[in-house]
Amino acid sequence: MNRLIKFFVRRIPRPVLIRFSFIFAALARPFYFGSKVECPICQKHFSAFLPYGNQGCFNRLCPGSKYMTKI
Repeated sequence: MNRLIKFFVRRIPRPVLIRFSFIFAALARPFYFGSKVECPICQKHFSAFLPYGNQGCFNRLCPGSKYMTKI
């Protein structure tokens, strides 16, 4: 799943990714069911957060609310 995300992030322009992020989030959500992390905004539990950025920083973006965690 991470390779697929990196492929799209590196090859598709950022405005297009932002415009269609709700579709991607709906498709990625089933792969992230779990209880390891909890989003402080939507109060939902996931196995991990989505990677974010060109460097592929793992566990940064909530699949439910698109909230970005702070480091």
